[in-house]
Amino acid sequence: MKKGIKKFWEGKVYLGVSFWVWYIIGGSALTLPFWIVSDSALDSSVGLSIFMILYFIFVIVAILFLMIGTWRSAEEYKKIKRRKKQGAGWGVAAQFYIVLSVINIALKLVMLVVNL
Repeated sequence: MKKGIKKFWEGKVYLGVSFWVWYIIGGSALTLPFWIVSDSALDSSVGLSIFMILYFIFVIVAILFLMIGTWRSAEEYKKIKRRKKQGAGWGVAAQFYIVLSVINIALKLVMLVVNL
């Protein structure tokens, strides 16, 4: 498992697996507790609220990890395609998606802080 995580971090995982399995499916799975736990449950339980705050911090770090690993996989993909004198559109598209995701997360965090 450590080797797989290290391989992902270094961008040595094929872009399709890196993007779809690690970033999209893995990242989405990490956010499931936020969809499951209701606001009323958070209001009524201090322990659950503290856990969710800590989990939120963990998710932010994990999503950053997933973004960086996927970005590096996209860079590797583009290098391989350039060597073969082929188009690297999927690598560019993956990186564009990550940039849009960063903007989206930043806007959501700003809105969260503003609404506190």
